This record gives sequence, structure tokens and C-alpha cells, in this order.
Amino acid sequence: MHPTAYRNLLLIPQVVLAGELGITQGHLSRIERGIRTPSAALIRRIVSVTAGRVSADDLLSLSAPSVLVETAK
Repeated sequence: MHPTAYRNLLLIPQVVLAGELGITQGHLSRIERGIRTPSAALIRRIVSVTAGRVSADDLLSLSAPSVLVETAK
């Protein structure tokens, strides 16, 4: 599950989840938007705090490079 979907499902503000994880709200925001990739230790904390609802695969897929396809005009 995407971390934002998890937060929205449980009505948890970003700043609250960030506090539980020991990171800033800005850092969590960048992870959720795919701008930053969490460390292995942070991935483990996120999976633990969310009781596995947000998986390591969910987190790693957020920052996976997207493939751009050029089409002919």
C-alpha cells in the first residue's frame, strides 16, 4: 500500500507518522512523492510502524525510474 493511502485510510497526518518514524515531515513527504529513497533501516521502521500494510516493495517502487517512451508524430 502506498504510504499516503495508508495515512489517509487511518486518518493519520503526515507529521504524526513522520514523528513515529523519527524523521521530519519533509523527509516523509519526499519519500511519498518518490523524490527520496528511504534507507534500509527506515524501510524496516516503516514496515514495522504500519504493521506491514506498507511493504518494502511499496516503498522501493515509489522511487523506481519511470520509462519514457518517445512516439512518432
